[in-house]
Amino acid sequence: MFRSILVSAIALGVAGSAQGAVLFSQNFDSLSPALSLGGSALPGFTITGNVDLVSTGTFGITCAGNCVDLDGTTGPGALTTRSIYFVKGKPVTVSFDVGGNQRDAGPDDFFASVTFIPDNGGSAAFISGPASFDPGYLNMLNGVSYVESIGGSRPFLTYSYTFTAAVSGTFQMTFGTTSGDNIGPLLDNVLVTGSVPEPASWAMLIAGFGLVGAGLRRRRMLTA
Repeated sequence: MFRSILVSAIALGVAGSAQGAVLFSQNFDSLSPALSLGGSALPGFTITGNVDLVSTGTFGITCAGNCVDLDGTTGPGALTTRSIYFVKGKPVTVSFDVGGNQRDAGPDDFFASVTFIPDNGGSAAFISGPASFDPGYLNMLNGVSYVESIGGSRPFLTYSYTFTAAVSGTFQMTFGTTSGDNIGPLLDNVLVTGSVPEPASWAMLIAGFGLVGAGLRRRRMLTA
């Protein structure tokens, strides 16, 4: 009886969550621009290969403050976000800006992928971006990469999608390029919003664990 009441209380606590909280945000503007970030720290991301953190005016690039050239000095690279928590049945909205290299008219490949832990069976509620991003997004929910060829002169375009998860868990996003000429697509304004447990919910969870501990101690005393 005690256990069932406790489980119900914890479930009710987790059910109450705040909508529209920022789960992840990085516009790169608070960082000092530096070329060749391979192996360097970039808050919120793990770097594979090499990327360049550039500011507007560098090489004639125009972006809102700072942005990332995904084909960094000495070769192409990719950025993978830290794990981002999502809540079952609650919408999560992802947006990011991608533009051409602004230095060469030739196209560069851009790819984006999402990895869910556990595997997510969510459904899409909203999506914007190039026409090819729509069918690509459906695959992204299953961890398959979206790939696009972006002309060098293409302006920044906002990609956005919303999904509702079938289970609670975490996901990571990866952005990168296969371009290998040190000039690649530009990434900016990565933002994820959704629901997180409210402070009261966490307090209820902590209190619940305390009650479980007290109950176990009492049981030991009675059986000693």
